Amino acid sequence: MLVLSTLFFSLDVCGQTEDPEETDTTSTAADSVEVRITQLPDSTAIGVTEGQLVSKAIGASGGKITSDDGRVELLVPAGALAKTTTISIQPIKNLVPNGNGQGYQFEPSGTRFVRPVEIIFHYSQKENETCPASLHFMAIQDKNGKWEYINYEDWDSTAKSLKGHITHFSAMVDGSEVELQPREVDLGLGQKCPFYLQTVVPPPLPDQGVDELPFLPGGPNVKSAMKDAIWSAKSGKVTKTWNPKVKATYTAPTSMPAGRKDEVNLTLNMMTLQDVVSSRRVGKVKPKDVSIQKLVPTGEYASFSSSINLYSSYRVVVTHTEEYRKEMGLVVTDKSSFDVAVMPPKEETKKPPLLSIYNIKRYTPQVVKQGHARAGCKLKVVPVPGTNSIYINSIYENLEMNGSDPQEVSFNFPEAPSEQVFFKFQCAGKTPLAPLSEMPLSPSIKFIANDQRQTVTMRGYSIEVTPIR
Repeated sequence: MLVLSTLFFSLDVCGQTEDPEETDTTSTAADSVEVRITQLPDSTAIGVTEGQLVSKAIGASGGKITSDDGRVELLVPAGALAKTTTISIQPIKNLVPNGNGQGYQFEPSGTRFVRPVEIIFHYSQKENETCPASLHFMAIQDKNGKWEYINYEDWDSTAKSLKGHITHFSAMVDGSEVELQPREVDLGLGQKCPFYLQTVVPPPLPDQGVDELPFLPGGPNVKSAMKDAIWSAKSGKVTKTWNPKVKATYTAPTSMPAGRKDEVNLTLNMMTLQDVVSSRRVGKVKPKDVSIQKLVPTGEYASFSSSINLYSSYRVVVTHTEEYRKEMGLVVTDKSSFDVAVMPPKEETKKPPLLSIYNIKRYTPQVVKQGHARAGCKLKVVPVPGTNSIYINSIYENLEMNGSDPQEVSFNFPEAPSEQVFFKFQCAGKTPLAPLSEMPLSPSIKFIANDQRQTVTMRGYSIEVTPIR
Protein backbone atom coordinates (compact mmCIF):
# COMPACT_ATOMS: atom_id res chain seq x y z
CA MET A 1 0.00 0.00 0.00
CA LEU A 2 1.02 3.61 -0.31
CA VAL A 3 2.72 4.45 3.00
CA LEU A 4 4.53 7.34 4.64
CA SER A 5 8.27 7.25 4.07
CA THR A 6 11.05 9.50 5.33
CA LEU A 7 10.53 12.09 2.62
CA PHE A 8 7.23 13.88 2.66
CA PHE A 9 5.37 17.10 1.94
CA SER A 10 4.97 19.83 4.46
CA LEU A 11 1.66 21.23 3.23
CA ASP A 12 0.84 24.70 4.48
CA VAL A 13 -2.66 26.15 4.69
CA CYS A 14 -1.49 29.72 5.16
CA GLY A 15 -2.54 30.50 1.59
CA GLN A 16 -6.12 30.15 2.81
CA THR A 17 -5.93 33.31 4.93
CA GLU A 18 -9.14 35.24 4.42
CA ASP A 19 -7.74 38.67 5.27
CA PRO A 20 -4.46 39.22 3.41
CA GLU A 21 -3.89 42.60 5.07
CA GLU A 22 -3.45 40.90 8.44
CA THR A 23 -1.09 38.25 7.11
CA ASP A 24 2.50 38.33 8.31
CA THR A 25 4.24 38.13 4.96
CA THR A 26 7.65 37.90 6.60
CA SER A 27 6.90 34.47 8.03
CA THR A 28 7.60 31.22 6.22
CA ALA A 29 3.88 30.53 6.31
CA ALA A 30 3.32 33.48 4.02
CA ASP A 31 5.68 32.09 1.39
CA SER A 32 3.86 28.93 0.29
CA VAL A 33 2.77 27.87 -3.16
CA GLU A 34 -0.85 26.99 -3.74
CA VAL A 35 -1.32 23.28 -3.12
CA ARG A 36 -4.45 21.37 -4.06
CA ILE A 37 -5.06 17.90 -2.68
CA THR A 38 -6.93 15.32 -4.74
CA GLN A 39 -8.09 12.09 -3.15
CA LEU A 40 -7.44 9.06 -5.30
CA PRO A 41 -10.58 7.04 -6.08
CA ASP A 42 -11.39 3.88 -4.16
CA SER A 43 -12.82 2.37 -7.33
CA THR A 44 -13.64 3.34 -10.92
CA ALA A 45 -14.83 1.70 -14.09
CA ILE A 46 -12.32 -0.40 -16.01
CA GLY A 47 -10.56 1.67 -18.66
CA VAL A 48 -11.59 1.02 -22.26
CA THR A 49 -9.03 -0.67 -24.50
CA GLU A 50 -6.66 1.63 -26.40
CA GLY A 51 -4.07 -0.10 -28.50
CA GLN A 52 -2.60 -3.41 -29.55
CA LEU A 53 -2.99 -6.59 -27.49
CA VAL A 54 0.20 -8.63 -26.99
CA SER A 55 0.04 -12.31 -25.94
CA LYS A 56 2.65 -14.95 -25.12
CA ALA A 57 2.56 -18.49 -23.71
CA ILE A 58 4.64 -18.74 -20.51
CA GLY A 59 5.11 -21.96 -18.61
CA ALA A 60 6.59 -23.19 -15.34
CA SER A 61 10.11 -22.25 -16.43
CA GLY A 62 9.12 -18.58 -16.53
CA GLY A 63 9.45 -15.96 -19.22
CA LYS A 64 9.10 -12.34 -20.22
CA ILE A 65 6.42 -10.38 -22.06
CA THR A 66 6.50 -6.73 -23.15
CA SER A 67 3.62 -4.45 -24.07
CA ASP A 68 3.28 -3.37 -27.69
CA ASP A 69 4.53 0.15 -26.89
CA GLY A 70 7.49 -1.17 -24.90
CA ARG A 71 6.46 0.70 -21.76
CA VAL A 72 5.64 -2.31 -19.56
CA GLU A 73 7.53 -5.56 -19.01
CA LEU A 74 6.39 -8.56 -16.97
CA LEU A 75 9.15 -10.89 -15.76
CA VAL A 76 7.63 -14.18 -14.67
CA PRO A 77 10.14 -16.20 -12.58
CA ALA A 78 10.48 -19.94 -12.77
CA GLY A 79 7.94 -21.66 -10.56
CA ALA A 80 5.47 -18.75 -10.59
CA LEU A 81 3.07 -20.68 -12.83
CA ALA A 82 2.13 -24.32 -12.38
CA LYS A 83 1.29 -24.79 -16.06
CA THR A 84 1.69 -23.03 -19.38
CA THR A 85 -0.59 -20.00 -19.54
CA THR A 86 -1.23 -17.46 -22.30
CA ILE A 87 -0.28 -14.12 -20.76
CA SER A 88 -1.58 -10.90 -22.37
CA ILE A 89 -1.01 -7.15 -21.99
CA GLN A 90 -3.74 -4.86 -23.28
CA PRO A 91 -3.32 -1.05 -23.16
CA ILE A 92 -6.35 0.71 -21.61
CA LYS A 93 -7.42 4.24 -20.77
CA ASN A 94 -5.79 5.61 -17.61
CA LEU A 95 -8.55 6.77 -15.21
CA VAL A 96 -6.36 7.70 -12.23
CA PRO A 97 -5.74 11.39 -11.34
CA ASN A 98 -2.17 12.43 -12.16
CA GLY A 99 -1.92 9.30 -14.32
CA ASN A 100 0.88 8.96 -16.86
CA GLY A 101 0.07 7.68 -20.32
CA GLN A 102 -2.08 4.60 -20.74
CA GLY A 103 -2.97 1.91 -18.23
CA TYR A 104 -2.43 -1.80 -18.88
CA GLN A 105 -4.74 -4.75 -18.34
CA PHE A 106 -2.97 -8.05 -17.57
CA GLU A 107 -4.74 -11.23 -18.55
CA PRO A 108 -5.97 -13.73 -17.56
CA SER A 109 -7.48 -11.42 -14.96
CA GLY A 110 -7.32 -12.81 -11.43
CA THR A 111 -4.41 -15.17 -12.17
CA ARG A 112 -2.38 -15.72 -8.98
CA PHE A 113 1.29 -16.54 -8.90
CA VAL A 114 3.19 -18.83 -6.57
CA ARG A 115 6.13 -16.43 -6.77
CA PRO A 116 5.82 -12.64 -7.29
CA VAL A 117 6.05 -11.35 -10.86
CA GLU A 118 8.32 -8.38 -11.46
CA ILE A 119 6.76 -5.44 -13.29
CA ILE A 120 8.96 -2.85 -14.98
CA PHE A 121 7.51 0.44 -16.14
CA HIS A 122 9.54 2.58 -18.54
CA TYR A 123 8.91 6.29 -18.16
CA SER A 124 9.80 9.01 -20.64
CA GLN A 125 12.13 11.94 -20.13
CA LYS A 126 9.12 14.23 -20.32
CA GLU A 127 7.34 12.29 -17.54
CA ASN A 128 10.48 12.55 -15.43
CA GLU A 129 10.49 16.31 -15.93
CA THR A 130 6.79 16.49 -15.04
CA CYS A 131 7.40 14.57 -11.80
CA PRO A 132 10.65 12.95 -10.57
CA ALA A 133 10.70 9.15 -10.82
CA SER A 134 11.09 8.86 -7.04
CA LEU A 135 7.61 10.38 -6.66
CA HIS A 136 5.79 8.02 -9.00
CA PHE A 137 3.37 5.39 -7.68
CA MET A 138 1.77 2.26 -9.08
CA ALA A 139 -1.98 1.71 -8.97
CA ILE A 140 -3.43 -1.79 -9.25
CA GLN A 141 -7.09 -2.34 -10.11
CA ASP A 142 -8.95 -5.63 -9.62
CA LYS A 143 -11.72 -6.99 -11.85
CA ASN A 144 -14.34 -5.26 -9.68
CA GLY A 145 -12.77 -1.84 -10.30
CA LYS A 146 -11.25 -1.41 -6.81
CA TRP A 147 -7.87 0.30 -6.64
CA GLU A 148 -4.81 -0.38 -4.52
CA TYR A 149 -1.99 2.19 -4.47
CA ILE A 150 1.56 1.04 -3.81
CA ASN A 151 5.10 2.36 -3.95
CA TYR A 152 7.57 1.20 -6.54
CA GLU A 153 10.39 -0.76 -4.96
CA ASP A 154 13.19 0.72 -7.05
CA TRP A 155 13.92 2.99 -9.98
CA ASP A 156 16.78 3.31 -12.47
CA SER A 157 17.37 6.87 -13.68
CA THR A 158 19.73 5.68 -16.42
CA ALA A 159 17.33 3.16 -17.90
CA LYS A 160 14.35 5.36 -16.94
CA SER A 161 12.53 2.44 -15.37
CA LEU A 162 10.45 1.80 -12.25
CA LYS A 163 10.25 -1.64 -10.66
CA GLY A 164 7.80 -3.45 -8.43
CA HIS A 165 6.19 -6.87 -7.88
CA ILE A 166 2.66 -8.19 -8.15
CA THR A 167 1.21 -11.50 -7.02
CA HIS A 168 -1.91 -11.54 -9.18
CA PHE A 169 -3.13 -10.18 -12.49
CA SER A 170 -5.28 -7.07 -12.76
CA ALA A 171 -4.96 -3.62 -14.36
CA MET A 172 -1.98 -1.38 -13.67
CA VAL A 173 -1.35 2.35 -14.17
CA ASP A 174 1.54 4.65 -13.35
CA GLY A 175 0.86 7.93 -11.57
CA SER A 176 2.61 11.00 -10.17
CA GLU A 177 2.24 11.85 -6.50
CA VAL A 178 2.89 15.50 -7.26
CA GLU A 179 2.42 17.54 -10.41
CA LEU A 180 2.59 21.12 -11.49
CA GLN A 181 -0.84 21.95 -12.90
CA PRO A 182 -1.96 22.43 -15.52
CA ARG A 183 0.33 19.71 -16.85
CA GLU A 184 -0.04 20.97 -20.43
CA VAL A 185 -1.88 24.02 -21.71
CA ASP A 186 -2.45 25.87 -25.00
CA LEU A 187 -1.88 29.63 -24.69
CA GLY A 188 -1.87 32.52 -27.10
CA LEU A 189 1.02 34.97 -27.16
CA GLY A 190 0.80 37.32 -24.20
CA GLN A 191 -1.87 35.27 -22.43
CA LYS A 192 -1.68 34.36 -18.72
CA CYS A 193 -2.25 31.13 -16.80
CA PRO A 194 -2.02 30.44 -13.02
CA PHE A 195 -0.11 27.35 -11.86
CA TYR A 196 -0.32 25.29 -8.68
CA LEU A 197 0.92 22.01 -7.20
CA GLN A 198 -1.52 19.12 -7.25
CA THR A 199 -0.88 16.25 -4.87
CA VAL A 200 -2.79 13.00 -4.59
CA VAL A 201 -3.56 11.00 -1.47
CA PRO A 202 -4.97 7.46 -1.14
CA PRO A 203 -8.61 7.01 -0.11
CA PRO A 204 -9.25 6.64 3.65
CA LEU A 205 -8.66 3.24 5.17
CA PRO A 206 -11.79 1.44 6.46
CA ASP A 207 -11.09 2.40 10.08
CA GLN A 208 -10.43 6.05 9.30
CA GLY A 209 -12.90 8.86 9.31
CA VAL A 210 -13.80 10.37 5.98
CA ASP A 211 -11.73 13.47 6.68
CA GLU A 212 -8.58 11.60 7.65
CA LEU A 213 -6.43 11.46 4.53
CA PRO A 214 -3.05 9.71 4.73
CA PHE A 215 0.05 11.70 3.87
CA LEU A 216 1.92 11.05 0.68
CA PRO A 217 4.93 8.75 0.92
CA GLY A 218 7.36 11.25 -0.49
CA GLY A 219 7.84 14.72 -1.79
CA PRO A 220 9.44 18.14 -1.53
CA ASN A 221 8.76 20.70 1.11
CA VAL A 222 6.46 23.46 -0.08
CA LYS A 223 7.11 25.76 2.86
CA SER A 224 8.91 28.94 1.87
CA ALA A 225 8.34 28.04 -1.76
CA MET A 226 7.83 31.66 -2.73
CA LYS A 227 11.12 32.55 -1.09
CA ASP A 228 13.23 29.44 -1.56
CA ALA A 229 11.73 27.73 -4.60
CA ILE A 230 12.97 28.43 -8.08
CA TRP A 231 10.34 29.32 -10.67
CA SER A 232 11.42 29.66 -14.27
CA ALA A 233 10.16 29.73 -17.83
CA LYS A 234 12.23 29.40 -20.97
CA SER A 235 10.55 32.18 -22.94
CA GLY A 236 7.74 33.69 -20.86
CA LYS A 237 7.86 34.80 -17.24
CA VAL A 238 6.39 33.70 -13.91
CA THR A 239 5.17 36.23 -11.36
CA LYS A 240 3.98 35.54 -7.80
CA THR A 241 1.26 37.33 -5.90
CA TRP A 242 -0.43 36.99 -2.51
CA ASN A 243 -4.05 38.14 -2.57
CA PRO A 244 -5.34 36.33 -0.57
CA LYS A 245 -3.72 33.07 -1.71
CA VAL A 246 -0.32 32.58 -3.21
CA LYS A 247 -0.58 32.59 -6.97
CA ALA A 248 2.14 31.82 -9.48
CA THR A 249 1.07 33.19 -12.84
CA TYR A 250 2.78 32.46 -16.12
CA THR A 251 2.70 35.06 -18.89
CA ALA A 252 3.44 33.87 -22.40
CA PRO A 253 5.97 35.79 -24.50
CA THR A 254 4.68 38.38 -26.98
CA SER A 255 6.74 36.97 -29.85
CA MET A 256 6.80 33.36 -30.96
CA PRO A 257 9.88 31.37 -29.85
CA ALA A 258 11.41 28.69 -32.03
CA GLY A 259 9.42 25.48 -31.84
CA ARG A 260 6.29 27.35 -30.66
CA LYS A 261 6.66 25.88 -27.16
CA ASP A 262 7.56 27.01 -23.68
CA GLU A 263 7.99 25.32 -20.32
CA VAL A 264 7.29 26.32 -16.73
CA ASN A 265 9.57 24.82 -14.07
CA LEU A 266 9.32 24.73 -10.29
CA THR A 267 12.15 23.43 -8.11
CA LEU A 268 11.53 22.73 -4.41
CA ASN A 269 13.88 21.60 -1.67
CA MET A 270 13.42 18.07 -0.32
CA MET A 271 12.94 17.65 3.40
CA THR A 272 13.35 14.67 5.66
CA LEU A 273 11.70 13.87 8.98
CA GLN A 274 14.45 13.15 11.50
CA ASP A 275 14.58 12.37 15.19
CA VAL A 276 16.51 15.11 16.94
CA VAL A 277 17.61 14.40 20.53
CA SER A 278 17.59 17.35 22.87
CA SER A 279 17.73 17.89 26.63
CA ARG A 280 15.00 19.68 28.46
CA ARG A 281 14.23 20.27 32.15
CA VAL A 282 10.81 19.30 33.46
CA GLY A 283 10.05 20.93 36.84
CA LYS A 284 12.76 20.22 39.41
CA VAL A 285 13.82 16.91 37.93
CA LYS A 286 17.08 16.38 36.15
CA PRO A 287 17.30 17.28 32.45
CA LYS A 288 15.75 14.58 30.32
CA ASP A 289 16.76 13.63 26.83
CA VAL A 290 13.74 13.67 24.55
CA SER A 291 13.41 12.79 20.90
CA ILE A 292 11.75 15.45 18.80
CA GLN A 293 10.87 15.04 15.18
CA LYS A 294 11.62 18.00 12.97
CA LEU A 295 12.02 18.77 9.28
CA VAL A 296 15.60 18.97 8.05
CA PRO A 297 16.63 19.94 4.50
CA THR A 298 18.32 17.12 2.61
CA GLY A 299 20.16 19.27 0.12
CA GLU A 300 18.28 17.53 -2.68
CA TYR A 301 15.73 19.15 -4.93
CA ALA A 302 12.69 17.98 -6.80
CA SER A 303 11.79 19.67 -10.07
CA PHE A 304 8.41 19.77 -11.77
CA SER A 305 7.54 21.11 -15.19
CA SER A 306 4.53 21.89 -17.34
CA SER A 307 4.39 22.24 -21.11
CA ILE A 308 3.06 25.35 -22.84
CA ASN A 309 1.89 25.00 -26.44
CA LEU A 310 1.99 28.50 -27.84
CA TYR A 311 -0.23 29.67 -30.63
CA SER A 312 -0.59 32.95 -32.46
CA SER A 313 -3.82 34.80 -33.16
CA TYR A 314 -4.53 37.16 -36.03
CA ARG A 315 -7.26 39.52 -37.15
CA VAL A 316 -7.98 38.92 -40.80
CA VAL A 317 -9.83 41.54 -42.85
CA VAL A 318 -11.09 40.52 -46.28
CA THR A 319 -11.94 43.36 -48.66
CA HIS A 320 -13.85 42.62 -51.86
CA THR A 321 -14.01 45.36 -54.46
CA GLU A 322 -15.94 44.82 -57.67
CA GLU A 323 -16.98 46.90 -60.66
CA TYR A 324 -20.61 46.40 -61.68
CA ARG A 325 -21.79 47.49 -65.11
CA LYS A 326 -18.22 48.11 -66.22
CA GLU A 327 -19.31 50.29 -69.11
CA MET A 328 -20.86 52.68 -66.54
CA GLY A 329 -17.97 52.74 -64.01
CA LEU A 330 -19.97 51.56 -60.96
CA VAL A 331 -17.68 50.31 -58.15
CA VAL A 332 -18.80 48.70 -54.87
CA THR A 333 -16.77 47.35 -51.99
CA ASP A 334 -17.51 44.95 -49.17
CA LYS A 335 -15.60 43.96 -46.07
CA SER A 336 -15.64 41.18 -43.46
CA SER A 337 -13.27 40.34 -40.65
CA PHE A 338 -12.58 37.46 -38.30
CA ASP A 339 -10.02 36.40 -35.71
CA VAL A 340 -8.16 33.15 -36.10
CA ALA A 341 -5.99 31.21 -33.63
CA VAL A 342 -3.35 29.12 -35.42
CA MET A 343 -2.44 25.92 -33.57
CA PRO A 344 0.25 23.86 -35.33
CA PRO A 345 0.35 20.04 -35.27
CA LYS A 346 1.64 18.33 -32.10
CA GLU A 347 4.05 15.57 -33.02
CA GLU A 348 4.17 13.99 -29.55
CA THR A 349 0.40 13.54 -29.39
CA LYS A 350 -0.08 13.26 -33.18
CA LYS A 351 -2.74 15.96 -33.08
CA PRO A 352 -3.36 17.55 -36.50
CA PRO A 353 -3.07 21.29 -37.11
CA LEU A 354 -6.10 23.24 -36.04
CA LEU A 355 -7.62 26.65 -36.53
CA SER A 356 -10.11 28.37 -34.28
CA ILE A 357 -12.15 31.03 -36.07
CA TYR A 358 -14.11 33.49 -33.93
CA ASN A 359 -15.25 37.10 -33.63
CA ILE A 360 -16.69 37.15 -37.16
CA LYS A 361 -17.90 40.58 -38.27
CA ARG A 362 -19.76 41.42 -41.48
CA TYR A 363 -20.14 44.94 -42.78
CA THR A 364 -22.82 46.35 -45.09
CA PRO A 365 -21.57 46.78 -48.69
CA GLN A 366 -20.67 50.30 -49.75
CA VAL A 367 -20.88 52.06 -53.09
CA VAL A 368 -17.55 53.79 -53.60
CA LYS A 369 -18.30 55.08 -57.11
CA GLN A 370 -21.78 55.54 -58.60
CA GLY A 371 -20.54 55.75 -62.17
CA HIS A 372 -21.91 57.76 -65.07
CA ALA A 373 -25.01 57.74 -67.25
CA ARG A 374 -25.23 55.72 -70.41
CA ALA A 375 -27.96 55.58 -73.01
CA GLY A 376 -30.03 57.91 -70.89
CA CYS A 377 -29.73 55.74 -67.75
CA LYS A 378 -27.90 56.93 -64.68
CA LEU A 379 -27.50 53.76 -62.66
CA LYS A 380 -28.25 54.01 -58.96
CA VAL A 381 -27.22 51.20 -56.61
CA VAL A 382 -28.48 50.87 -53.04
CA PRO A 383 -26.85 48.39 -50.59
CA VAL A 384 -29.23 46.06 -48.73
CA PRO A 385 -28.70 46.53 -44.97
CA GLY A 386 -27.69 43.41 -43.05
CA THR A 387 -26.20 41.67 -46.07
CA ASN A 388 -22.60 40.90 -46.97
CA SER A 389 -21.09 39.53 -50.14
CA ILE A 390 -18.21 37.72 -48.39
CA TYR A 391 -19.18 34.29 -47.06
CA ILE A 392 -17.28 33.65 -43.82
CA ASN A 393 -18.22 31.32 -40.96
CA SER A 394 -16.50 29.22 -38.32
CA ILE A 395 -16.20 26.22 -40.66
CA TYR A 396 -13.18 25.94 -42.93
CA GLU A 397 -11.78 23.28 -45.26
CA ASN A 398 -8.61 22.22 -47.06
CA LEU A 399 -6.35 23.37 -44.23
CA GLU A 400 -2.65 23.19 -45.03
CA MET A 401 0.09 24.03 -42.57
CA ASN A 402 3.55 22.95 -43.60
CA GLY A 403 6.41 22.10 -41.27
CA SER A 404 8.20 25.40 -41.72
CA ASP A 405 8.84 27.84 -38.92
CA PRO A 406 7.09 30.26 -39.16
CA GLN A 407 4.05 28.36 -40.38
CA GLU A 408 2.53 28.97 -43.79
CA VAL A 409 -1.23 28.85 -43.36
CA SER A 410 -3.69 28.12 -46.15
CA PHE A 411 -7.40 27.29 -45.99
CA ASN A 412 -10.66 28.29 -47.60
CA PHE A 413 -14.28 28.76 -46.66
CA PRO A 414 -16.90 26.50 -48.23
CA GLU A 415 -19.18 27.86 -50.93
CA ALA A 416 -22.39 29.58 -49.89
CA PRO A 417 -25.54 27.45 -50.34
CA SER A 418 -27.31 29.89 -52.70
CA GLU A 419 -27.31 33.29 -54.34
CA GLN A 420 -28.12 36.31 -52.22
CA VAL A 421 -29.20 39.89 -52.80
CA PHE A 422 -26.66 42.48 -51.64
CA PHE A 423 -27.76 45.46 -53.81
CA LYS A 424 -30.81 46.89 -55.48
CA PHE A 425 -30.42 48.99 -58.61
CA GLN A 426 -32.42 51.22 -60.92
CA CYS A 427 -32.13 53.74 -63.70
CA ALA A 428 -32.64 56.84 -61.59
CA GLY A 429 -36.05 58.33 -62.16
CA LYS A 430 -36.99 55.78 -64.79
CA THR A 431 -37.27 52.28 -63.26
CA PRO A 432 -38.13 50.93 -59.79
CA LEU A 433 -35.45 49.34 -57.61
CA ALA A 434 -34.75 45.77 -58.69
CA PRO A 435 -32.71 43.13 -56.81
CA LEU A 436 -29.24 42.20 -57.99
CA SER A 437 -28.56 38.62 -56.88
CA GLU A 438 -25.26 36.74 -57.05
CA MET A 439 -23.24 34.10 -55.25
CA PRO A 440 -21.26 35.37 -52.25
CA LEU A 441 -17.50 35.31 -52.41
CA SER A 442 -16.01 32.31 -50.55
CA PRO A 443 -12.45 33.48 -49.99
CA SER A 444 -9.30 31.41 -49.82
CA ILE A 445 -7.05 32.61 -47.00
CA LYS A 446 -3.28 32.49 -47.20
CA PHE A 447 -0.72 34.09 -44.92
CA ILE A 448 2.42 33.38 -42.91
CA ALA A 449 2.01 33.04 -39.13
CA ASN A 450 5.11 35.15 -38.45
CA ASP A 451 3.56 37.66 -35.97
CA GLN A 452 3.91 40.42 -38.57
CA ARG A 453 1.37 42.60 -40.33
CA GLN A 454 0.92 41.56 -43.93
CA THR A 455 -1.29 42.17 -46.94
CA VAL A 456 -2.02 39.44 -49.44
CA THR A 457 -3.61 40.27 -52.78
CA MET A 458 -5.85 37.61 -54.22
CA ARG A 459 -7.91 37.60 -57.40
CA GLY A 460 -10.78 40.01 -56.78
CA TYR A 461 -10.08 40.66 -53.11
CA SER A 462 -7.34 41.43 -50.61
CA ILE A 463 -6.45 40.08 -47.18
CA GLU A 464 -5.00 42.17 -44.37
CA VAL A 465 -3.52 40.20 -41.49
CA THR A 466 -2.67 41.80 -38.14
CA PRO A 467 -1.25 39.93 -35.09
CA ILE A 468 -3.42 40.11 -31.95
CA ARG A 469 -1.62 40.93 -28.73
